[in-house]
Amino acid sequence: MPVPLTPPYLQFLDLTGAPLAYGTVDTYAATTSTRKATYTDVGGATTAPNPILLNASGIPQTGNGMIFINGAYRIVVKDQYGNVIDDQPNITSFTNVSSTATPFYQSFSGTGSQTSFTLSSSLGTDSKGLMIFVASPQAGFFQKFSGTGSQTVFTLSTAKGTDSNSLVVFVYNAAAADKLGFEVQNPSTYTINGTTLTFTSAPVTGTDNIYVMQPTQQNTTGIAGYISPTLYTVNGTALTFTTAPVSGTNNIMVTAPSTLAGAAAASAAAADASATAAGNSQIAAGASASSAAAFAAAKNKWTYSSTTTMADPSTGNLRLNNATLASVTAIAISNLSGDSGNPDLSGWTSTWDDAGGSNRGSVYLYKDNANFAIYNINAANTDNSGWKQLAVTYVTKAGSFSNSDTLYIGFAASGTTTVTGGITALTGDVTASGSGSVAAIISGLALSKLATQAANTVLANATAGTAVPTAVALSASTILGRGSSGDIAPITLGTGLSMSGTTLNASATTQNIQIFTSSGTWTKPSAGANAMALIENWGGGGSSSSNSANGSNGGNTTFGSWVTAYGGGGGMPGTNPGAYGGDGGGYTRAGAVNNRGANGTGAEGYGGATSGSGTGFSVNGTDGYFCGGGGGCGASGNGGNSVYGGGGGNGYSGTNGTSQFGGAGGNGAAGSQPGGGGGGSAGNSGGGGGGGYKSRVVPLSSLGATETVTVGAGGNASGNAGGAGQVKITVYN
Repeated sequence: MPVPLTPPYLQFLDLTGAPLAYGTVDTYAATTSTRKATYTDVGGATTAPNPILLNASGIPQTGNGMIFINGAYRIVVKDQYGNVIDDQPNITSFTNVSSTATPFYQSFSGTGSQTSFTLSSSLGTDSKGLMIFVASPQAGFFQKFSGTGSQTVFTLSTAKGTDSNSLVVFVYNAAAADKLGFEVQNPSTYTINGTTLTFTSAPVTGTDNIYVMQPTQQNTTGIAGYISPTLYTVNGTALTFTTAPVSGTNNIMVTAPSTLAGAAAASAAAADASATAAGNSQIAAGASASSAAAFAAAKNKWTYSSTTTMADPSTGNLRLNNATLASVTAIAISNLSGDSGNPDLSGWTSTWDDAGGSNRGSVYLYKDNANFAIYNINAANTDNSGWKQLAVTYVTKAGSFSNSDTLYIGFAASGTTTVTGGITALTGDVTASGSGSVAAIISGLALSKLATQAANTVLANATAGTAVPTAVALSASTILGRGSSGDIAPITLGTGLSMSGTTLNASATTQNIQIFTSSGTWTKPSAGANAMALIENWGGGGSSSSNSANGSNGGNTTFGSWVTAYGGGGGMPGTNPGAYGGDGGGYTRAGAVNNRGANGTGAEGYGGATSGSGTGFSVNGTDGYFCGGGGGCGASGNGGNSVYGGGGGNGYSGTNGTSQFGGAGGNGAAGSQPGGGGGGSAGNSGGGGGGGYKSRVVPLSSLGATETVTVGAGGNASGNAGGAGQVKITVYN
C-alpha cells in the first residue's frame, strides 16, 4: 500500500530563512528543562547526542540527518553562538498504529458555492491534523529549456500574458558545488510577453536546466491548490471551508497524516534505509570547501596527534587515548590552540566541566563532514601544566583522523551548576567540592565557629587563639596568611574554596599579568571593582669577586612605594683558598659584601636558618626561602639555594645555587635573571649573593593609574655579573 513521502533528512533554518549552520538542537521532556533522549534510528537502538549538532547546511550531523522521537518533547533550537532561534514546548510523536490500519482518505466534488462537507470518520477538532488539496479544472503549465550561457530569449509553448509573477522559473547551476538543487529565480530577473520569456542575464549552460512552471490557477468562484488550515475548520465529521472550493468532480481530497503514519509503519525498515542513503548523500554534499571554511571561521582549531599517551600534547595539539574513535575515554588538549599566534584558550576549556553529572557538555572534533567525532564530558577536567585531560564518553563519529590533521573544536554545555545558601558552624578542616567549579564570587558564606587558631594566623577580623571568633564574610580580598618568621606568604589562588589546617584559600580569575625585566611605568588595567593585585619583586644578584677585588652588590627593585626587594651582596676575595661569598638579599635588608666570620643578612628568610655566606675554607652559602641564597665561599663552596629569591653564585669550582621562582646563581659565570648571584671563576673568588624576593597583595583600586617600576641591576664589578631583578604584577578579579 502506498505511504506518504517524508523528507529524507531534516533541515533547520535561521530567522532569515537561511540554513542554521552549526546550530544545536536541545531536547527535553515536554514543557520542562529535563533532558529527554532522542534517537538516531527508527528502532531507537542508538541514543542521539543532546544537544544535537547541525552541519553547515543546518542538517543534523547524526542519525543520517534525521531525529527520531518517542512521546512528547520540548525542542529548543539555537544558533552556533547559543542564541535561541525557536523554543517549542510540546511536540508529540505520531501515535503508534498497527501496520494494518486503514489510512483515511475521502474526496468530494466541489460546486463553487458549497462550503460544508461531511467526513466519513470523526477527525477531531484540529484543522492542522488534516491535509486538503483542491484540484482546479484549469491545468497547470510546465516547460523546460537548456541554457547556453548566452541565450536570454526563450519561446513558450503557450501564451502566458505579461505578468512575470504568474510564472515560477527555476535554474540549476551544475558548476556550483554548494547548490543542493534548482534555484528559484526572482520575477524581477525576467519578463513575459505572450509566448516570449526574456531574462535580463543569460542563464548558465546546462541540459534541461531551466524549468518554467505555472501552478494550478485559482477559479474566480472558489479556492484551489493546497489549502491552508486557516481556511477551514473540522469538528468531528463536519468539515467547513471559509471560502467555497472550485467546482469539479472529486476534486477535493482530504487525508489525515497522523493516521497515515500508522499505515507507514509497515515500511519503516525501507524508509530508514532510504533516509540513510539520502542522509549520507547530503552529508557528503555538505563536505565541500565552503562548508569546511564556514566551520573553520566559527571554531578554534588544534592539530591532531596520533600519539595515544595522555601527556602534554605540545603547543596547539590534542591527543586521544585510543586510535579507535569509538573507544576513546580521554582527551589531552593544549591550553594553547593551533590558531595563528597560538592564543591561550584555557579560560574557555576550563569551563567545559562546569555543569554537573555524567554529561557536562559535548565536545565536537571536526575535520570535515565525513570525518568527525562527538564526545560527552563525564567528569571534572584534570589541569596540568600547559594542558588539560578531559574524561569523555563516546557519542558518535564518522570516518577517522590522521596524524597532523587540523581539527576544528566546538563545545556545547549541557547545563549549569549553582551554589546557594550559607554554611555555618564549621570546625576543623573545611573544603568545598562538587561536580562543578565554585563561582569566583561567593556570597552568603559565613563562619560562625572556628577551632582555636595558631598564633600569626589571620582570618580577617578573627582574633588569634580565640575559640569562637566573630563571624566574618569571606572574600578573596580579606584573607592573608603570615609565616612563622613574620613574612607575608602569597595567597594560593586555586579553584574552589578550601581550608587546610590554618591555611584558607579562595578562588579568583587571572585578569591581567605584566612583567618588567627593566625599569619602566606600569599602567593600571581595567578590572572589576573587587579586583586584587599581587605585586612580586626580585632584587638584583651580586657579582662574584675577582682574585683581588670585591664584587658589587645587586640593586634594589621597587614598585612605586608599595614593595621593595633587596639586592644580593657581592663576593669577596681572600687568600687562596679562603674567598668569601656575598650575602643573599634579605627580606628587610639588602645583602652586602661579607667579611670572614660575619653572619649573612638573609637570616630573615622563611625556611632558612641563615642566608649569607659561611666562614672559612670551602663553606657553602646557606639557603633562603624568600631571601636570596648566599654566595659560595672558598675554593669549592656551593652557592645557596632559594625558593623565591635568586640562587647564590658558586665559589671557585663549587656548584651554583638554584631557585624555584627566581634566577639561578652563576656556575663560574653570570647569574640568571631574576636575581641570580654571579659565580666565582678564579681561585680566590667568592660567589655573589642572590637577590631577595618580596611580594604584597593590595586592592587594585588602591594603586595609582600608573606606578613607577625600578628594576635593580645585577652587580657587575670585578668578577661575573649578577642577574638583574624583575617585577611581576598579576591582577585577579
